[in-house]
Amino acid sequence: LNAFKNIPVTYVNLHWYEPMKGMTRTTGVLQVLCNYITQQTGKKVITNETGVKTDSSFVTMLMKQWSSIHPEYCIFWDGIGSNSGQPLTSIHSDLLATGIAFRNAVAGANSCTTSITVSPADFVNACSGDNIIITASKGFSNYKWSNGDTSQTISVKATGNYSVISHQKNCISFSNSAAVFMNVLPQKPSVTSNPSTSLEVCQNKNVQLLASTALTHLWNTGEITKNIFVSNTGKYYVTVSDANGCKNTSDTIKVSYQNCNAPSHLTVNGIATNKATLNWDTVSCSSGYQIQYRLKGVLPWTTSQVVSRITSSRTIYGLTPVAVYQWRILTYCRYVPDTVTSEYINGPEFTILSSLNHLNSVTENLNTPQIKIFPVPAKNVATISLSRVTNGLKIILTDIYGKTLWQKENITENNIKLPVAGLASGTYIIIVQDKENNQTLRLIKE
Repeated sequence: LNAFKNIPVTYVNLHWYEPMKGMTRTTGVLQVLCNYITQQTGKKVITNETGVKTDSSFVTMLMKQWSSIHPEYCIFWDGIGSNSGQPLTSIHSDLLATGIAFRNAVAGANSCTTSITVSPADFVNACSGDNIIITASKGFSNYKWSNGDTSQTISVKATGNYSVISHQKNCISFSNSAAVFMNVLPQKPSVTSNPSTSLEVCQNKNVQLLASTALTHLWNTGEITKNIFVSNTGKYYVTVSDANGCKNTSDTIKVSYQNCNAPSHLTVNGIATNKATLNWDTVSCSSGYQIQYRLKGVLPWTTSQVVSRITSSRTIYGLTPVAVYQWRILTYCRYVPDTVTSEYINGPEFTILSSLNHLNSVTENLNTPQIKIFPVPAKNVATISLSRVTNGLKIILTDIYGKTLWQKENITENNIKLPVAGLASGTYIIIVQDKENNQTLRLIKE
């Protein structure tokens, strides 16, 4: 009874003979039994197995009791043991007389010997909103479907039993039935985001999209998990399925990321004989910065990484006195899963101070020794000449990046030879220090 109650059928076919054998002539038993089934299942009941092979009067009584059903077709058994089901429209030699009487009572004595076949047949499981196409077999001049349609093929979107008849010259052809059941769609899924605002998100953050619970999930990214992470601007949605294979799709959720902008308000200060401080305004959502600097017009660039997003300055050391420098900076907005950066933006050019300008900018009347270097340019030997020697005098030779190549401490002589024969051609820095002063000179190696 529970099965009949839940499956999408209109009629229950009661096999009468075996359970009620010997009681077929008891008035009202059939009616009580069928009434009970109807009450428990909500379905109408038909039967054909009377167990009385020739009692056409019983069939007449049976049909009188259930004349309100008016089924368009029925399957009944011959009762001889072949268990071959026959449609109402069949006229077969092994049909019982009661079967023929039953068929005639239901379909009319003028039913044709040729039946119509509909496809798909039997049970058709579909989803709400589906368009089910049911086609009747060819070879009939007219069709009249149970839903009133008159074409050979019909399109249905509602639960129901669909069959068709065709009125011929002297008879009516009946068909089998397609029992269509439209399953309710699963609940429309919802999608939320973490962070709760999915618009204008920082590039260095992933957005997690969370779907409501369902049997299966399929995102438009191809992922099949309930929740996903996204790192690109776009529109996202999820389709869910239930046990019947019915699907429903969420509304679209938009994810957008902030543009990766270069720093602004670039300035330079703290310029000295070998260093300068580069400054900029930090960028919202940055992960760090990359600075490049060089002597004007000279390649390559020297690169310096700034890994802190809140750092807004960087002091560059080992610069050449009196030289003009160029610099530029970009913003790192994301390092993983891929690198996202802004374009480089150029900062203002700046000129490194000479040693004399630097000393004069610090204080006047310093009692510093006069320094000369010759020859210019140097080839194999370079000589530094000091006007006087002070306590704790020290000379350092570096490259333009500040790497120490040679040094000498506690100098007592006025003329010092520098070992430059093994140096490559280019510009080098000479730093002369004592306990009170620091002077920087440029050495050109030929």
